[in-house]
Amino acid sequence: DLCVRSLVEGGDAEVLHQSPFWKHGPGFMPDGRSVVFAEQDPKTNYDIAVLDLDGERQRRNVLETPFGERNPEVSPDGRWIAYVSDETGRSEVVLRGSSGSFGQWQVSTGGGSQARWRGDSRELFFVAPDGYLMAASIETSPTVRTGAPRRVLRLPQRPDRDTPIFEDVTPDGRRFLLNVPVTARSSVGFHVVLNWPSLLDAR
Repeated sequence: DLCVRSLVEGGDAEVLHQSPFWKHGPGFMPDGRSVVFAEQDPKTNYDIAVLDLDGERQRRNVLETPFGERNPEVSPDGRWIAYVSDETGRSEVVLRGSSGSFGQWQVSTGGGSQARWRGDSRELFFVAPDGYLMAASIETSPTVRTGAPRRVLRLPQRPDRDTPIFEDVTPDGRRFLLNVPVTARSSVGFHVVLNWPSLLDAR
């Protein structure tokens, strides 16, 4: 469920939106009056929704398709949402207006995830499947144009679903926050318990 807690006043977490479905990627709109997130739907996979925090806290979908739309990231100026879509058969970073307009523009060209905005809303960073952090310029006036993605740096490890590695970027687009595991994946073992039902009978 979507919850919020004040960093100034403390106190208990407040539930903003509750449902039986998975949710992820919540982020505030720049004015702080609504939250953008992705929510699972049994009929349409994942959809992108906005929860208005004023009044009765109405939830509304801004993107609902038969495909999976995940990890929404609102631009700092609040006009655009970058998200990950599997419409092409693989995960790609896509751009769309936050108003829910029909126009959309694919930013990544060979797969992508973990989209993050530069502070001026004119560049998007994302992770390519080969483990490189990529950047693409974004122009929105007079028409929307996305630049060809270029490599920025190679991440210390190739990310996976449980360890995305790339977390965020500073507003100037020059420093990156990475979540680097201290234990190599190959060194993490596992144990197999054989005939485990016999352990239950032993009680």
